[in-house]
Amino acid sequence: MSDPRTRWLAPVLASAVCALALLLLVYAGLGEAYRTYPTFVTRSLASQGEVVQEAIDRFAASGLPIAQYPGLAGGVATLMRTDAAIARVSVHDPQGRRLFVREQPGAPKAGDFHTSAIALPGVDATLQESPALFRVTLPLGNKFEPLGALCLDLPRTGVQRAVSRAFAAVWIALPLALGLFAALAVRLYRTRERHRAGQLVGGLYGAAYLAIAVVIALSLTGLYAGAIRAETTALGQSLAGRLNRAYAIGLRLEDFSGVADTFHGYQRRDPDLAYASLSAQNQVLVDTDDHRLGKAWHVPAACLDVDVPLAAPGRVLHVGVANRVFTDTLWRSIKNFGVIFVAMSFLAVLFFGFLNLLLEREPGAASFQLGAIRPLYFLAVFLEGLASSFLPPYFRDLAAQRHVGAAWVSGLFTLYFLAFWAVLLPAGRYAQARGSRPLVLVGTALAGLGMGLAALSGQFFWMLPARLLAGAGQGLLFVGVETYILQLAAQSRRTQGSAIIVYGYNGGMIAGGAIGALLAVYMGVRPVMGLAAAIAALVLIYAFVFLENTLPANHDAIPWKQVFAQLGRDSEFMRTITLVGVPTKAVLTGVTIFAAPLVLSHAGYAREDIGQILMFYAAGVLLCSRYASRWVDASGRTRPFLMLGILASAAGLGLVGMGPIAHLPAVAAPVVGLFVLGLGHGLINAPVVTHISRTRVAESLGQGLTSSTYRMLERVGHVSGPLLVAQLLFLCGGGTTGLVWLGGAVLALGVIFMLVRPA
Repeated sequence: MSDPRTRWLAPVLASAVCALALLLLVYAGLGEAYRTYPTFVTRSLASQGEVVQEAIDRFAASGLPIAQYPGLAGGVATLMRTDAAIARVSVHDPQGRRLFVREQPGAPKAGDFHTSAIALPGVDATLQESPALFRVTLPLGNKFEPLGALCLDLPRTGVQRAVSRAFAAVWIALPLALGLFAALAVRLYRTRERHRAGQLVGGLYGAAYLAIAVVIALSLTGLYAGAIRAETTALGQSLAGRLNRAYAIGLRLEDFSGVADTFHGYQRRDPDLAYASLSAQNQVLVDTDDHRLGKAWHVPAACLDVDVPLAAPGRVLHVGVANRVFTDTLWRSIKNFGVIFVAMSFLAVLFFGFLNLLLEREPGAASFQLGAIRPLYFLAVFLEGLASSFLPPYFRDLAAQRHVGAAWVSGLFTLYFLAFWAVLLPAGRYAQARGSRPLVLVGTALAGLGMGLAALSGQFFWMLPARLLAGAGQGLLFVGVETYILQLAAQSRRTQGSAIIVYGYNGGMIAGGAIGALLAVYMGVRPVMGLAAAIAALVLIYAFVFLENTLPANHDAIPWKQVFAQLGRDSEFMRTITLVGVPTKAVLTGVTIFAAPLVLSHAGYAREDIGQILMFYAAGVLLCSRYASRWVDASGRTRPFLMLGILASAAGLGLVGMGPIAHLPAVAAPVVGLFVLGLGHGLINAPVVTHISRTRVAESLGQGLTSSTYRMLERVGHVSGPLLVAQLLFLCGGGTTGLVWLGGAVLALGVIFMLVRPA
């Protein structure tokens, strides 16, 4: 601890990791605000516009042109006085020619509009966006034909100001939290023993994250609550405007049955509207719930109520939305914060652990080199995982734009794994002769180039070379990392050494898939792939700085013809590769990487939800791998773990496939099924390497060569998985029953593996 560089390096890097997590959290919070708040604001705008729309439609029913409506200017002026945020109101004929316009001084120019991705449920309107405006368009017409459109423009600056006001506390809390974390980290690393300091800094990281998450949640609470109240008020004013017209000519609306139908019509159009009620002297006259008629008015439980006095004395209109509208919206944000915390915790654990190794100042030691490879492989998988949740539906959409058959979509995944598989054999030979560091460097560069090419081009056929480069890069990385670990890990800890790969792959997929799914919503798909390319550049720099080349003790290369001949004569090796290895990898790529995102997207799950559901598969793998590797090394037995893994894999596939058939809850089937599937694969991934290393052929060829060849051969499952599962889904009409059949096939192969014992 006396070295000043050591004293300052740890807190600086720890603060950098904490800053990255907190900035990502704030970015997600802002993304949620900018994605959700405009929905409430534009729906409120549409509700206000309905008052003018109905007045114009009534006039148009007389057969006169809309341009001759004498009350148009007055109605629009009243609307713009009611909501000063409205920049412009215009009326257009069916050909798009403008018949009328009224705008605020200094209103932004309309510009080029495009259809918005924001939905307006319950409103007969469309939403468009331009760089400066949101435009809500309400159709105009009579009973026979459309006569044009009413357009209401809302400046984006109003949304930006509202979000900025809501996040004012966040911009104060963020630098305070980062400054406090950095100060305490410096003190702890200077005054505490290394491991104890690392533990305390990890706790500080969690506390800082939680504090900022709470501040963001409170900011969103105020923003959403105000928006929902404003939307409900606008809805009430829209309905009150219709009622007041009748009161203005002396009618008693409560005497007409059509009033209740009007209330029910509003409720059918807007599913968030919990009730609409008309009271006189606090007694209910008309209500969407007949049980409240004639009773004293009181606000229903768990509802946000807005009261709008009507023109008739003593008459009050009550409208309300259920509190769940607010809580569900807020829960989505909080759920995403939790996902980011889990993802960034993986990174924090890796880098805080690496900080401890840096403090030892022994870069040449085997323990240091194993510690250095952990975050490298994690980040290498992380950059591929960033795209895992949205690539299948993204490729499907690109294929549809080019009118390319759906088979090309699964072909892209097969192409990726074919490139992955094709480089394994020459890479293994190279690693035996020249070492693994060059493979890691070249693999990282190719993986980054593949992501960069996909980011730069939005054309389907450019994805072919992009996926080839990415697959070849990840294959080189895998061989380089595995060889690196096998050459450094002690014989007694070989399974735990293999678990580094399992942890890096599944932890990287968890973190990358979850964060990528969220960022794709806020940034778009192609910027996320560009971010992955940038991360590849950082990983490349990291490898140059911290990774040392390793060479095997024996550089003599055995001819591959002799290698495959000996492998083919070993019955246990062949049983394991055909009954366990290849099927497991086919399920991995065919189900979790290809089919699951497509099926979930088709079922209506949001992108961020798909990424979070896929996390449960990787979580199951990690949970089992952590303990299975230790149990195997301690007991010396592998077959029981492989048997249990096969059974769990079949059960997980059955759960995912049977969910819609058995009418299980919508989320429960994929979540539980993928988690069980992950548990099964966690019982297989690391133990199967040890199982192979104990075969007779491993004694003659060497454990390293046997294991790397096994890894290459099991990639046949990687290549065939997407094609096989795509055909199963097609034969089963696009439903999930094909996964049930796949689970049955895995179970049958497992039974054969259990019954056929080694000689």
